[in-house]
Amino acid sequence: MSLATPDVPYIRASSLLRLPIVEERRARRLGHVRDVLLGENRQPKALLVVPGRWRLPAVVLPVDKIRRIGPEAVVAASREDFVRVRSVREYIGTVGGKRRLIGTPVWTQAGESLGTVSDVYFGQLLATPVIGFELTEGWLNDLRDGRRWLPAPACWSVGEIILVPEDGNTDEQ
Repeated sequence: MSLATPDVPYIRASSLLRLPIVEERRARRLGHVRDVLLGENRQPKALLVVPGRWRLPAVVLPVDKIRRIGPEAVVAASREDFVRVRSVREYIGTVGGKRRLIGTPVWTQAGESLGTVSDVYFGQLLATPVIGFELTEGWLNDLRDGRRWLPAPACWSVGEIILVPEDGNTDEQ
């Protein structure tokens, strides 16, 4: 069984993790992607970077500084595009932080469990808010029934769980 996916071009958060970030100007590696950070509006704001040579508290590459996202690398114009931040707590992370998406249970406002987020989908070049989630109910159910696609509702809350409106339908395949 396969997962129903969006009808628009998309990027999966899991496909970005650990990708090298390459400097276009000097053709060298600058680090790799550790997480995709979202703002309160669910719009991708930056990539959290594990720097290659320098040690800093937190370094991000703002989404508007990304030149290209390829299957094997993220391209930035130069190292000057990276920004030091004191904290990433104000962001929602896809895999890390207090408010992370992957691994978080999803419930409807009616109290129905839809599963756990196993991946997050964005529009191309991270230019749109989250467009949907891949949900799992455990590996045995994944083998038997496949994973489910949940289009991101217009309004959803993130905390210890992700809360979606009651009409949050999932597509199964």
